[in-house]
Parts: sequence; structure tokens; C-alpha cells
Amino acid sequence: MRRRCPSLALASRGTLLNITTAPFVLFSQPQEGGGGGGAGQRSPEDIVHASAGEILDKLPADFDLEAAQAKYPVTYLESMNTVLVQELGRANVLLGVVRSSLQELRKAVRGLVVMSASLEQVAAALLSGKVPELWLSRSFPSLKPLGPYVREVLERCEFFSAWLQNGPPVVFWLSGFFFTQAFLTGAKQNYARKHRVPIDLIDFDFVVRDGPGECDRRPDDGVLVRGMFLEAAAWDFDQHCLCESAPKVSWMVLAGRCTAEGDLS
Repeated sequence: MRRRCPSLALASRGTLLNITTAPFVLFSQPQEGGGGGGAGQRSPEDIVHASAGEILDKLPADFDLEAAQAKYPVTYLESMNTVLVQELGRANVLLGVVRSSLQELRKAVRGLVVMSASLEQVAAALLSGKVPELWLSRSFPSLKPLGPYVREVLERCEFFSAWLQNGPPVVFWLSGFFFTQAFLTGAKQNYARKHRVPIDLIDFDFVVRDGPGECDRRPDDGVLVRGMFLEAAAWDFDQHCLCESAPKVSWMVLAGRCTAEGDLS
């Protein structure tokens, strides 16, 4: 018989980071002007150079993995330390690919280095407002255009940076992990080791926490999470249950006063 235990709670009480779209307005503007060809028009090379510079200016520095491992060592009762360090490593890989490709691209459009095929693909993606395949090969899955994708990279780095500096958050951003399965396994592992239950006998249960103050402190068992979505349904905060979605709304963020709690069982 599988044992039920409190473990996963979903709580989305607002966005982790509010980043204005202004720095990325370039990515949503047409790259070709109509008629006239005035002196103010920029060449594709200038646009690529400026776009790459905008992104580079926003990128944070790589995380110090040695310092992170020293602050969050591998311990028997806290598997989230390992999850954090692994996520920081994955973030560093993505940041490294984005940073190096943009730096080389800026040199290439100025004729300082040879424009390779991979750099040409990055340039073409920047001009069309898409995420370069080179980045996606080292990234979390994403179908977003370039501007929102860059903002999400910054939000994820901010989430991990806050965790690194201030300790584990009360509410974890479930969809902000590169490898969500590791986080879920870590939640199970913490419960299994605390209560001395075989991990293969533990499953998740879920409880929506949608009341004021219900997500202000960490639960004794399990985790509070946010960043989940509902498809073809909505959440009724008065009746505390699923309800019909609004007309012409196919999906929605499971968010509001608080959001959801799950249990390991």
C-alpha cells in the first residue's frame, strides 16, 4: 500500500520578477522600413550588433559553483542543495553559450573575425526575432520569441540567485527549473529520508492553497510551488474547485491569492 504524505504544494502569488519590455522593444519592431530609405535607417549588420549588445548588457555573470557547493553542501536530509547546484551549472552552460556567441557575432559583423555558419544562423535569428538554435540546444524547452525568451532567462537566473543568496524560497517556481524531474525527486527524497519510507512507495498528492496567508511559510513536509497552468478549465476561488474556462480562453496560469499545494503520498 502506497503511503500518502504532504509534499507538493502549488502557490503562485505573483511574478517573481517584473522586467519591463522596453529594453527588448527592438525585437518586436519590423526590421525593414517602408519606402524612402532615409538616413536614419540602419543596416542589418548594425541591427544585429545593437541587438547582441542589448542582450549582453542584460546577462548576469556566471554563478560561482564552488561557492554554491560550499554554502549548500551535499547532505542526507536536504536534497534541494544538490538540485540548486545542478541548476546553477545548467544555467552557466546556457549563459556561456549565449554570451560567447553574441560576443563573437559582434566581432564578426565588424569584420574582426570570420563569420561562421553558426554565427550566421544566430544573426538571422536575431533579425527575425527568434531564439537561435545554438541557444536552444543548451536551453530549457521554449517556443517563445526572442524578447520573451531573454526575459525568461533573466527571471530564472534571478530566481536561482535569490535562492543562492537568501536560502530556499518559501514558494518554488516549478516551471523555472531546467530539469524539473530533479526537483520533484528531491522533494520525494527529503520526505523519504525524514520519515524513513522507501522512496518508491511515495507519490504526489496536490492541494490548492488559494487563501490569504496560506503560502507565507514553508510546510513541515513537502514543498509549495507556483508556475502551473490550466488548459480548458479555470479555478473558482470562491468554491475552491475547477470550473469552466472563460469564453475563448484555452489556458490560464493557476494563479491568484495563493495557488496550489501538493502532497507526497
